[in-house]
Amino acid sequence: AIRRDGVKLQIEALNSQISVDLAEFENVYLIGGGKAGAKMAESLTDAIGHERISGGAIAVPLGSVLPNLPAGVRVIEATHPFPSDAAAAGAESMLATAEEAGENDLVIFLLSGGASAMIPLPAAPVTITDKVQTTKVLLASGATIDEINAIRKHISMIKGGQLAKAAFPARVISLIVSDVIGDDLESIGSGPTIPNSTTFADCLEIVRRLKLSRKLPKSVLKRLRDGGLGKFAGPEDIPADLFKRCDNIVVCNNDLALIACDAAARKLGYAPLNLGSRVFGEAREVAKVLVGIAVSARRSGRPIDPPCCFIAGGELTVTLRGDGAGGRNQEFVLSAALHLRGAEGIVVLSAGTDGIDGSSDAAGAIADGRTFQLGQMEGMDAADYLERNDSFSFFDSLGDTIVTGRTGTNVMDIRLLLVDSGA
Repeated sequence: AIRRDGVKLQIEALNSQISVDLAEFENVYLIGGGKAGAKMAESLTDAIGHERISGGAIAVPLGSVLPNLPAGVRVIEATHPFPSDAAAAGAESMLATAEEAGENDLVIFLLSGGASAMIPLPAAPVTITDKVQTTKVLLASGATIDEINAIRKHISMIKGGQLAKAAFPARVISLIVSDVIGDDLESIGSGPTIPNSTTFADCLEIVRRLKLSRKLPKSVLKRLRDGGLGKFAGPEDIPADLFKRCDNIVVCNNDLALIACDAAARKLGYAPLNLGSRVFGEAREVAKVLVGIAVSARRSGRPIDPPCCFIAGGELTVTLRGDGAGGRNQEFVLSAALHLRGAEGIVVLSAGTDGIDGSSDAAGAIADGRTFQLGQMEGMDAADYLERNDSFSFFDSLGDTIVTGRTGTNVMDIRLLLVDSGA
């Protein structure tokens, strides 16, 4: 998406195309992070030239292969999905870099999935410990990523456009790998350089509807309530003029991954039916629907004749009922296995493109019509494991987890259902 042509930085990505004259700027600062932070930062500095980068800070996942960056760019190893003190210190240095940048400087902000946890800077009276507890409560509540990020923005000093505010009047270019449905820029990493449309009142409504008032830390509730009473300004109060020198460009998303799946399916002799990147809902319920479609194709050739491949992206949710290990992808596949019992010629896969699914070290899992019976032979009741949200233990015992390790990117999830013709 990025190349340097003399003094010009050319950016061509999806539906965006801009040209930036690097000669116009005294300094070029590089900040940001997320699950793709290491690869994005290394690729960008290779394109621009190490000598042109004045400084900055990049957050990468803890345990990553550290990128080769200019000496002035600090690399922070940050945890996910829960923030850490080290990550908060890194976020503080990013904010300081943005504030230091002047009108004749360029700030390039690299943003990818996971940045909400990896670039944390809680606003008083919220602490990092409070933020960790808040994240745990929200993840277990069944809240959507938009709802989670709305609250994250309102307990932060950097999210919800506040980084762009700090950088003004410097020129800011945000290069974004999208990990949210519909590429909603406000939700990717909680939108540090994006105007915010949610309010403290919205956050309080989420708390009320999901019955979280007795589960969230008191400091978080105090900040949300004080903000709702107008005791201080929130991200929604940032003037629009402060974003006039900021470009936000999506360079990669789930749709591109699904297009690649489509091409691979055709190459293998399967007729693909791409259901798109906007599939959402409770993982176990969506599994019922997609299995039903696959069974229909197998039996009647509708909506497409087999051999075929149903491809779906997006990101599902899980409402925790038990204390097992796993994530939304493995839970989807376990639910699919229950509804595929005895079916022939259908295989289901679901995996996270970041290589991590929930609380496990797997990216996802695979199942077919024999999976339920194989579990029984190992003394496991698939329905019981599903009820306890223990999908990883189930698939790990069968050797049917998909383990890739960290992939260095994150464009949500991929679900594939292969349907054989039976010939």
